[in-house]
Amino acid sequence: MLTAPHAMGNAWMKRSFIYRHMSDERAIRLRYRYYTGESLNLDNPVSFNEKMQWLKLHDRRHIYTTMADKYEAKRFAAPIIGEQYIVPNYGVWEDAKDIDWDSLPKQVVLKTNHGYGGLTGMVICKDISNLDKKEAIKRLNAALKRNYFYTGREWPYKNIKPLILAEKYIGENLMDFRVYCFNGEPKLIYAYQNVAQEDGTKPELSSCDIFDCNWNPMPFHQKAMPCGNVARPLHLNEMLEISAKLSKDVPFLRVDFYEGEQLYLGELTFYPGGGMSSYCPSEWNDILGSWITLPEKTE
Repeated sequence: MLTAPHAMGNAWMKRSFIYRHMSDERAIRLRYRYYTGESLNLDNPVSFNEKMQWLKLHDRRHIYTTMADKYEAKRFAAPIIGEQYIVPNYGVWEDAKDIDWDSLPKQVVLKTNHGYGGLTGMVICKDISNLDKKEAIKRLNAALKRNYFYTGREWPYKNIKPLILAEKYIGENLMDFRVYCFNGEPKLIYAYQNVAQEDGTKPELSSCDIFDCNWNPMPFHQKAMPCGNVARPLHLNEMLEISAKLSKDVPFLRVDFYEGEQLYLGELTFYPGGGMSSYCPSEWNDILGSWITLPEKTE
């Protein structure tokens, strides 16, 4: 019997040794109930959130591990979309203590390859001569030790070999565009004001506008409130073409981009918000869910 969210409490969720050793389905059901207050229907999933949980359990193709890996994803995507959209790497290491600082340019981004969102230990360095290298090593190595699969049972992250990447710093005041693709077809674009901080994190409530592929505003929003003034991206058609190519034969994929003077591929995301986001109006959770055709089980 599932326990009500308020009765579980944060203390229970922090007992990671208990959560880690549960079956994937049990852990997903408990986490879903905790964050949404609802029972999870896996026999006949309808909503977007429910289908995200079903896909975690039953669509486990090996290529997803490659696509979720921020190092391997570049090598996966480059032959499909072209090197010009790939953020260049300066180096890759298994331990932050091995970073060759002398080989890096003045401005660089350091992060791990196996996390998502802010869980990459990211270090945004605008002047390497002023970087606290000991603190950077500590942060990156701490991130390396975590397996983020156990947080939300997002299967693609389970078997990624943890690495540290040094990437090109691609600028400030970037726009963050996230294309939602349903069975290989781009349908929605989430536009964020990219306000990444020096420590690589973002404010909890960054603004977000949601559009269709013709750049018409959608009549719903999620946790982040719309800002209402996001201009049509210069590279919109390229984003849609790239997203369609990368999401081919995938029930759902979010393809992320950064746009400044140039367009770059960000990352590939299978379960936005862990599949536990709220929608306003709430019926859009079911509408988005109706756009996903679930595949045959592959586990």
